[in-house]
Amino acid sequence: MVLSLVGAVLIMAQARPPSQTVEAERLVLRDAMGMARIVLSSGEGEGGAASLTLSDANGNPRGMLVVLRDGVAGVALRDQRGRLRLVVQLDSGGAPSLRLLGTDAKARAELSFREGAAALVFKDSAGADRLVLDQTPQGGPHLSLLGALGDAGAGLSLTANGSPLVGLYHGRARTSLRLDDDGSTHLDLYDQNGRLGAALLSSTGATPETTAVGNPSGSSLVLRDKNGRIVFQAP
Repeated sequence: MVLSLVGAVLIMAQARPPSQTVEAERLVLRDAMGMARIVLSSGEGEGGAASLTLSDANGNPRGMLVVLRDGVAGVALRDQRGRLRLVVQLDSGGAPSLRLLGTDAKARAELSFREGAAALVFKDSAGADRLVLDQTPQGGPHLSLLGALGDAGAGLSLTANGSPLVGLYHGRARTSLRLDDDGSTHLDLYDQNGRLGAALLSSTGATPETTAVGNPSGSSLVLRDKNGRIVFQAP
């Protein structure tokens, strides 16, 4: 009876096809020196991050592919000293971004695409945004230069029709230079409180602005006092 059961088990084992699946929570591949070079983890005990880590011959992690439980996915690359230098990521909403980091592991440049608009940001060693290239709400390009505290210093943008606009700032807008679609040029100067102090307009023809100050020729210079009253006008 026992022999019959053993024989039946052997026959069943021979008839069963070999398994094509390897199941494990963690898989480590080592080189001939015993150094772990590839680690595949399901995320148990690691914050729920399923990951694939590639290491160099010294065992230093150099590349990692990670997927978090909240849906964030990313690729991270490290230098020979283990410092994070490049990160490509998709956030939980599917928005992509690319970050370049310095030797101090601080982000120095970032390219992102959110809400249908792309942005390129350059940062200083303290991590503050210093140069931003993005798009206006109307879809035109916009370049911003910022101070060490993140305050705007200068801006250059184009309207939806391609007309340029330059702004200089010191806490708030102080100078505005723009070229309108009709070819007229505007230079506006503002005081520290944001009030218009001087305006220069050059145009090939009369505009509502020049007509309002009694100048149908299309060009004018207007100076105002701190209360906004006109104190000088030419012509």
